[in-house]
Amino acid sequence: MANVLSKQKIKPLFIGFGNQAHEYAKVLRFLNIKISAVCVRNLNKDKNKIDRFKIKHRFSSINKALSSKTYNCVFVFLPWYIIDKKIIQILKNTKKVIFCEKPIALSYQKIKKIELISNKYNKNLFILYNRRFYYTLKFLEKRIENNMKVEIIIPEKIKKIVQLLGKKIEGKIKYHYSSHWIDYFKFLFKSKIMKIMKKGNKFLISLNNTFKNKKIEIEFFYSERDRIFASFTTKKRILKLDSLELLYEFSNKKKIFVKKIDETKMNRFKPGVLNLIKDILNKNFSRFVKINELANDYFYLKKLPH
Repeated sequence: MANVLSKQKIKPLFIGFGNQAHEYAKVLRFLNIKISAVCVRNLNKDKNKIDRFKIKHRFSSINKALSSKTYNCVFVFLPWYIIDKKIIQILKNTKKVIFCEKPIALSYQKIKKIELISNKYNKNLFILYNRRFYYTLKFLEKRIENNMKVEIIIPEKIKKIVQLLGKKIEGKIKYHYSSHWIDYFKFLFKSKIMKIMKKGNKFLISLNNTFKNKKIEIEFFYSERDRIFASFTTKKRILKLDSLELLYEFSNKKKIFVKKIDETKMNRFKPGVLNLIKDILNKNFSRFVKINELANDYFYLKKLPH
């Protein structure tokens, strides 16, 4: 992976320039990195946004953008329901590294096809799960112990997501959102999904760390009210997450939980994105989600109903 980006300074091509692209563009500008090229369907409609970031090379055709010599890496920021319709075209028409926003696919069959094409044409395909770059996760990584007692609860909000994205997200929430939350804990414990079992109105998701032989179980269900919660108990400390953005540690002196990390206040930009871009600049790809890993997740996630 050391030669994924051969040049010292990246020259990104953005395919799509919606809200997510804008968040990444702000980070790149902060780091004094210019977006080299952009490809959008309607250049006139997006002209003001593109002008704001002084992007020189502009395309309305994906193939023309990819065949140009204006870039050395690709960021895919297409709408969530279009990515898996275009990603194979992108894979076939560039040899450069690709960083793709989620969801890269909306079914297990489609991600297996993408995996096959990726292996054939371009093995350097990474999916942007920004929560792997949270400060909360990095804080917890240093405090994970073998004998730690772990409780993880993930409630998924169906109605809220459907209101936000429309009815076309129904049946695909598991690939767009649920995979993101589960991946946080999967990556934290350096584990794989081993089993998903229905129990009443809940699902038990088993993770297995093959290196330490540690089994972790996630309680997953659908709720419009609850938030993600996780507790981590050792002989020395008790830590808890209230959503993935807020982390607390129990103070034996004060006898209360004290807030240690608030992602929304620690980040000048969308949480995780600055750390993600810094890893790209440092050619460190160990935290990035790879297509074969995600395909394995989809094999189990397809069992979820929403």
